[in-house]
Amino acid sequence: MLLPPNSRLHHDLGLKFLAPTSLVFSPKCYLRAFGHVRPRVEYYVVEEEEEEEEEEEEEEEEEEEEEEEEEEEEEEEEEEEVTSIKSLYKAIPTALFLRSYATPAQST
Repeated sequence: MLLPPNSRLHHDLGLKFLAPTSLVFSPKCYLRAFGHVRPRVEYYVVEEEEEEEEEEEEEEEEEEEEEEEEEEEEEEEEEEEVTSIKSLYKAIPTALFLRSYATPAQST
């Protein structure tokens, strides 16, 4: 729970050391306002972790998109290979047929 440093609820809960992350206090200013030097607070780290998690999620989404694109490209290549193989199978008998008739005519 983030509260402004001067709020009554803040003081009643004994959370004098918690300050909103958007505010930046110099050590002297903090000492004047709260009577002690601000200790390191864990929620700063938590926010950094949240940012890292968001970045990781974005990277994962980008990787997934790249993988999908690669899979689509591979599928297209496979389809092209299949059609080229089919065309080869169609071309082989005609080539053999033409070759069988062409070779004796060429030799004589």
